[in-house]
Amino acid sequence: MTTSKTTGYDLDDVQSDITHLSHLLDETMEKVLDMAFVDAEGKRNLALDRVAALLWIARDLSERTERQLDENMRFLRNPGGRNV
Repeated sequence: MTTSKTTGYDLDDVQSDITHLSHLLDETMEKVLDMAFVDAEGKRNLALDRVAALLWIARDLSERTERQLDENMRFLRNPGGRNV
């Protein structure tokens, strides 16, 4: 996030932050999926299952938000007219 600009926090900052969040969640998801979901006795780690599920949801939502923002940035910059 850039705060030294005279315009403050703008759409470019939002887009950048969402992209970084998507990358962070994707990498975290990869790390979690490499963990042992079943212990040596064959018992499932339910807490890790929940963490993985929540990360999966967060990652998918951040990627969808990133994609939708990219697709609509032109309109968001000029809500009054789509021809700019």
